[in-house]
Amino acid sequence: MTNSYVRQYSPTHSEPLNLMRDLIRGQQRIKRFLVSTPVWCALLSIRYYLQWYRRNLTHKNYRDFLAEHGTQKACIVSSTGGSATTFLITYLAHFIPVNDQNDRDGLKHAPFPPPHNVYRGSQASIKFIFLYRDIEDICASLHRRNLLCLQSAKLGSLAGVLLPWPINAFFFKCAVARQIRTWMSRADALCIHYDALWDSIDTIYAHLELSDPEFIRNFPKRIEKNGGGQGEKTS
Repeated sequence: MTNSYVRQYSPTHSEPLNLMRDLIRGQQRIKRFLVSTPVWCALLSIRYYLQWYRRNLTHKNYRDFLAEHGTQKACIVSSTGGSATTFLITYLAHFIPVNDQNDRDGLKHAPFPPPHNVYRGSQASIKFIFLYRDIEDICASLHRRNLLCLQSAKLGSLAGVLLPWPINAFFFKCAVARQIRTWMSRADALCIHYDALWDSIDTIYAHLELSDPEFIRNFPKRIEKNGGGQGEKTS
């Protein structure tokens, strides 16, 4: 009996060792949780601050554009990126005041249209055009040009900025989908798919209430690359 008792409860038996191992593992999990919790809290705080900052910055950019153009007719062209935005802004600038083609005013890739209260009481006539394309094509175009992180920051996607490819692509696509839905919900914004841009010249002309027929006659032709797509800049 004694030998059996000693053999069953001896320190060399595996049961106490397993129990000790489980306790150590439990302590390690608790330590990892306590260490990681401030990190996750910090990341969430940065994420919400980035969204708040981006929202207020965009509102300011809209107000600055409004103040700059006063009562004259002007146009804001925004897009998801990779949608011939630079090309269209450059051409429109010959006929109507438009936002900066290099995004110095922060409106070229605005995550949302301006709220109505930004223009409340204003006499300005601001027209909006939003360009977009298939999300997979946008992501591939921006990734190829190393612009995915920058575009994620403009849309307020912290995960799209910090995480590596291709994980950040998932969060970027979510941000782009949200941007497209927001712009398409505005009745006063002309939303045009990239593939339909050259078939929408008359629609753009009417939307902007232009009177110069040269706009339609001189609109650049679409240039196909070997792999398909537009030969003009597509940022």
